[in-house]
Amino acid sequence: MEVTVPYPTGFHPRTVTEIKQWQEFVRGRKRTNLFTFVGGKRGSIKNDFRALLLDHCYNESDSCKAIDCAKTACLDSSTAVLEIFLSSDFCLQPRERIVGQYVLFMSSELEPFSVFIHRNRVRNGTSIRKVLEGYSGEAIKRMRNTVINMIPRISYSFSGGRPGNLKDAFDIAVEEMLRRIVSNKPSLEGPSS
Repeated sequence: MEVTVPYPTGFHPRTVTEIKQWQEFVRGRKRTNLFTFVGGKRGSIKNDFRALLLDHCYNESDSCKAIDCAKTACLDSSTAVLEIFLSSDFCLQPRERIVGQYVLFMSSELEPFSVFIHRNRVRNGTSIRKVLEGYSGEAIKRMRNTVINMIPRISYSFSGGRPGNLKDAFDIAVEEMLRRIVSNKPSLEGPSS
């Protein structure tokens, strides 16, 4: 009965105002890259898909920016990682990172905020750049706004901070764990006759 929670970032709002300021900053940010990949090659895994995405990004360097986490610290909310994400229309994520894992925090409907390109298509030569270039500026803006509206649900408030009546990732995870406990709790009344 495990509940997976969003990865903690460097953004921990104390107030609704801080959340709204961050959302407006992200919404107004100028995007100079079509897409980005942040990840590291895993040499121990045969046909590692992350290595393929990293190489694909390097080969499309006029529209994609990459950070190789084998060479740059990616786990410490580094400025380089934040900057590259904030400068891109799309951020490549292997599917297992969001599907099923964050349904409580995001949505089971992925189309309003993501583009799915099957890994076999990428392995067989489909250009990620060409697929993403097929989306209009208006469609990209709608997807971005959907993600921006999810920010409170995938962020963790500072200890002692309470962003109004908005639920953060911790609140949602605890509520889900309690819901699961209650739904699996045996009746105290015993079997019905």
